[in-house]
Amino acid sequence: KEINSGILATLALPTGKVGVANLHLSSFHLEGEMKENPSWKEKVKNIPVRLTKVLKLQQQKVELVNERTRHYPYPLVIAADMNSAPHTRITTRLSNRFEDSFIKKGKGLGWTYPLLGPLGVRIDYLFSSSELEILNHRVVPSDVSDHYPIVATYRLVP
Repeated sequence: KEINSGILATLALPTGKVGVANLHLSSFHLEGEMKENPSWKEKVKNIPVRLTKVLKLQQQKVELVNERTRHYPYPLVIAADMNSAPHTRITTRLSNRFEDSFIKKGKGLGWTYPLLGPLGVRIDYLFSSSELEILNHRVVPSDVSDHYPIVATYRLVP
């Protein structure tokens, strides 16, 4: 059974306090659905049920993040495995409130999760509040995880 969670820490830096949050939203696990059900009809029949369930869980978690960060008193960075592509309802709930480091400073397609060979999708994000200037963003090709790490540099806006 999948357990997803998040954490928010306030860091005391020489230049002031900054919040850093980490968030992991539920995955669709469609590949698991395909392996578990030997019948093609059963596989296809269960996909809409799985999608609906996961989207509801993701929406609830994003609303909780928005609620908990709405009045956060310090600049904030949110590192998130959203398990959701850009411009989906789930992702835009955060990108409407925070800056997306890839949109501001990323290059290329920004894929963080390889799908088939050179093809991938961007499902991992670094969001930040307006008190932080995004200086750069990059995706690091690596085999340490099934996702590619993303790195960004920020500066507190005076």
